[in-house]
Amino acid sequence: MKKVLKQGIPAKSIYKLLFLPLCTAFCLCAAACPGQSATNPDNLPDEDIEAVIPDPATDNPANYVYVRAGASGSGENWSTALAALPEPLERGKVYWMAAGEYPSPSFAEIAQGDAWIQIRHATQESHGAELGWQASYAQQSIFPQNIDVSVDRVIINGQVEDGFKVLGEYGPSAALEVHANHVALLYIDIDGNFQANAAGYHIDGSANGLQLFRDDNVVAYCKIHDCADDGVAVGTSSRLLFKYNRVYRLMGKGNDGDPPTGPYGNGHSDGLEIAALSDSIIEGNYVAMASRGGTTACLYFNDLPPPAAARCSNLLIKNNVFYFDGSFAVYVFQAEGIQFVNNTVWGYYEGGRWGSGMVVGQDVNGLNLKNNIMLFVLFDPFDDSVNFNASRHSGSNNLFGYDLGDWPLATSDKVSSNVDFSGLSGNPRVDESLAPTAFRLLSSSPAVNAGTADGAPSKDFEGTARPQGASIDIGAFEFR
Repeated sequence: MKKVLKQGIPAKSIYKLLFLPLCTAFCLCAAACPGQSATNPDNLPDEDIEAVIPDPATDNPANYVYVRAGASGSGENWSTALAALPEPLERGKVYWMAAGEYPSPSFAEIAQGDAWIQIRHATQESHGAELGWQASYAQQSIFPQNIDVSVDRVIINGQVEDGFKVLGEYGPSAALEVHANHVALLYIDIDGNFQANAAGYHIDGSANGLQLFRDDNVVAYCKIHDCADDGVAVGTSSRLLFKYNRVYRLMGKGNDGDPPTGPYGNGHSDGLEIAALSDSIIEGNYVAMASRGGTTACLYFNDLPPPAAARCSNLLIKNNVFYFDGSFAVYVFQAEGIQFVNNTVWGYYEGGRWGSGMVVGQDVNGLNLKNNIMLFVLFDPFDDSVNFNASRHSGSNNLFGYDLGDWPLATSDKVSSNVDFSGLSGNPRVDESLAPTAFRLLSSSPAVNAGTADGAPSKDFEGTARPQGASIDIGAFEFR
């Protein structure tokens, strides 16, 4: 384990500032429930991203507004486009954005309502009106300031990879924040824009990439990277669909280091940090982190006091790749009903009880591990009361790189440090440039045909149908 774990798990100061005022009401209904709890699929969001946002085929072109950098019109088509998004934005409108740099949209003066506000990047294949259109308009649209979505029913859709780019500003907040319900963020390059001086001290760029609060939100096909602190921070949310995203290059900068490397009290970077998240799906994401001074975990269940305040419940976590070459890749804490299925949790093994596996902390009920490739599972090494309990934990058909004795092996489990990944061998330290396809399985892998169809997703990380062979493969990828 990494040095920060050996000293104890750090509290996350950014959540204390943003989240504690909300805790009192939550704690009244979030008392720990003893015994094992299974995920309730009836409470989970629809996994079909297109099903939870309006179908563009139902658009009324009369509601289209066109925006193009350098234009000077009134927005009826590309020839008469607006130069920037208007203020305030109107509900029911679809704002088409051409390539260029724009002031970030403001949601401060918009009333709540049932009609959607859609901000859509224009592509060669999908750009609304033909009048005045030029192929160069399909290049990236950039917002160089933070965005705060504070009203319900908003869609920001880049349509293609990196269609939109948001650059983080210097400060303790995030490049993109959501404090509203029914918000969809699609195909956005969320760049924390981290910059440091010659001594490595954080001097520009946002602390976090993305912060999410409230309910029924979708984040898909986004990149979140180059943040001083966390890639994604989620608090007091339900029915979140977080799917097909890539989180990488987090810097771990804060004033809690020795010497300090940033201006903020919390500098322990996590790829995806969750607190009080319920009834949600985390699927098909690639979270890759390299070891830096203050990096902590790819997936971190926040340990915010009091014990019930940050409790997560009813989560389906499947088909993800969590790779970290430093300390623990996944830390589960204060959680109820967590289905952890067909994930790959891998990294650098330091020997003994230290390396990049899963750590299970206090107050975890209903943790079910199935069909996962995991470097190892470790119970909190600093609390002797935290250990395996068959009434609280279960699992089958997992492939462990190392058996540390904390998680009893089922007859269907396997142990092998040689997984035979197609692009990764041995015990390497690699950076975030490692592609997720490196974790595809070779035919010789002990994970092939070793899984169970019981509870397995019908598709893998790449959308390939399961099974491709005689049986389900263990891990995020199917061999084919």
